[in-house]
Amino acid sequence: MSDISSPAPNVLVVVHAGSACGSANFNLGKSDARSSRDFLAGFIERWNGHVIVIDGSLCDELEFHPQLRQAIDNALKRAKDRGLVSTRRVGEDPDQIDVVKEIVLGLDLPRDTLFEVTGAWASHGEEGCVNSVYDALHELGYTRATVSDSAVFVPEDQEDEDTVLAEEQL
Repeated sequence: MSDISSPAPNVLVVVHAGSACGSANFNLGKSDARSSRDFLAGFIERWNGHVIVIDGSLCDELEFHPQLRQAIDNALKRAKDRGLVSTRRVGEDPDQIDVVKEIVLGLDLPRDTLFEVTGAWASHGEEGCVNSVYDALHELGYTRATVSDSAVFVPEDQEDEDTVLAEEQL
């Protein structure tokens, strides 16, 4: 088990980053998707704490987006090299909820742990895989979890539609 010695560790949870690739191109348009991926990759690349990555069915698309793939790989390596949590698991929608719960409960983290949840998809409402992980952390009592601004957000005009979720399940 990795050392969680800080009174309030910082944990990055990257959810379904592969959905920030082709799915984002489809839903956001190539230019906006590229900007979102670059912002996400930059955020992950600067992270220096614990890292949990939950891959979905589109994780194979990361090979076509090396900046994002490398940012994730580098964050995991930095965490591992520093003796921090560095975990990558598969958890396709809706299994990301059970996967994050299993990982976090297995680590026995203090309740004041700061979680930064990012990836794809997030919304300003309650929809999206990022939001579901955020909700799961709150259900476990981790009330200092936040949805990161670096997450790829569903376009506001689609937040009440099933467009993104249906496309994700293709």
